[in-house]
Amino acid sequence: MRTGAAQRATLRRPEPGGDHVPCIPVGVACAGTPIPKKGRLMPYITPFQRETLEPALTGLLAALGEARASGDIPASGVDGALNYIITRLLHEAYAVKGSPHYQDFNAALGVLESVKLELYRRYVAPYEDGKILDNGDV
Repeated sequence: MRTGAAQRATLRRPEPGGDHVPCIPVGVACAGTPIPKKGRLMPYITPFQRETLEPALTGLLAALGEARASGDIPASGVDGALNYIITRLLHEAYAVKGSPHYQDFNAALGVLESVKLELYRRYVAPYEDGKILDNGDV
């Protein structure tokens, strides 16, 4: 196990515009993480698709922020609010087909797993790398 200078030489904090800049949520970043530049948001859908979805997402994020600021959704209730929002989105996205089938549930779980992995890759891993630099490796 390397420590000290050797460790710092191999681990770097993410730089703005670099490969590890988190891309979600728009205009919000974790402590110490740069806010993504426009054009680096959600690279898995086309710019046209992003433009179509962005007004609704901006409105939803604004409503969530206002509810948190007013105390209608306390800090301890954010997880429940996000659970509600995500559940409604998935329900509506897959309800369009009519009666749900196993493949719909499987697809929804796949989306959730991909979101989890994307969150880890873009936010958690760079955060942990920074903490290794700050506090040393295990």
